[in-house]
Amino acid sequence: MTPFSSLSVGMVTNFPIDYMHAVCLGIMRKLLYLWMKGPLRTRLGGQCISLISEKLLGIRHCVPSECPRKPRAVAELDHWKATEFRQLLLYTGPGCLRGILPDAMYNNFMLLSVATYTLLSSEHCVELCDVIRQSFCW
Repeated sequence: MTPFSSLSVGMVTNFPIDYMHAVCLGIMRKLLYLWMKGPLRTRLGGQCISLISEKLLGIRHCVPSECPRKPRAVAELDHWKATEFRQLLLYTGPGCLRGILPDAMYNNFMLLSVATYTLLSSEHCVELCDVIRQSFCW
């Protein structure tokens, strides 16, 4: 029993969701695992995985020093940090995944990427929040 359990605060419902855990370590990690090891309908072939890794490793020298980590191969996915998932989602993924992922999967990834980028932007978040909400309501 912890001292927090005696508080009348909903430990799950009364705290905001942080995007690092929900999106980077949650959705983005799940997508990559689905593409690598998921069911056959979502799993990419070994050649596609190798191409993604080649592209990520090929842009290492272009990634500025302001980025906390250089891209790594997808084979090292078990050791990726949240900043690496973030970098793939927001910056390197749109270019590295284009032409490798099937169109439907790439469009789904891009929807997540653009929505996340927009919602993280203090400039665009307020004006485009309704557009994003409509995009995710199927």
